Amino acid sequence: MYPFFETIRYCNGVFENLHYHQQRVERTFLALGNDKIMQLSTIPWQESLTYPGAHANDIVYKCKIKYNLNREYFIEFTHYFIRQICSIEIVEVINKQYNHKFTNRDWITYLHSNANADEIIMVENGIVKDASYANLCFYDGENWFTPQKPLLLGTRRAFLLDNGIIQEKIIRVQDLHRYQAVRLINAMMLWQESITLQLNK
Repeated sequence: MYPFFETIRYCNGVFENLHYHQQRVERTFLALGNDKIMQLSTIPWQESLTYPGAHANDIVYKCKIKYNLNREYFIEFTHYFIRQICSIEIVEVINKQYNHKFTNRDWITYLHSNANADEIIMVENGIVKDASYANLCFYDGENWFTPQKPLLLGTRRAFLLDNGIIQEKIIRVQDLHRYQAVRLINAMMLWQESITLQLNK
């Protein structure tokens, strides 16, 4: 019923980065919807996007919106807690796509659940893509770089690129030794609180 979803960070009465979420929803509608000419002026559910009840200050809530191409949607709120990630493992993917934010993530869940680490770095033909639930950024001692062609164009990634905090680059597994750290980024974590792991040399 709801093949797509968005997760929006809600904190202190603000739904963050709605512009970037709207862009991604529009890409989905224009790529997969029946009316290719249709231009969306607002996110289909934006007019009803309010937090139900009183929110606690400085508490981060995850607003998850499941929707379909008929503009039907379902909204739920939960408290968001940053995962504890201590280890990461490279996993090869072959002929897999996740260019829209599908609710069906079974193949990603399978890869993650069968890894011998807390998180995975998905790689295709030697090219670094994404983690299981986040885009990736790599630090070379001076700058942060994110894979040029990730599986999913994340909203936090778009914000950081637009603000010059990170740069795009093709990142190959054979070159990972050149980087000091990897950072996991997604819509729910601010840049300064995103999970960062040191890479073994």
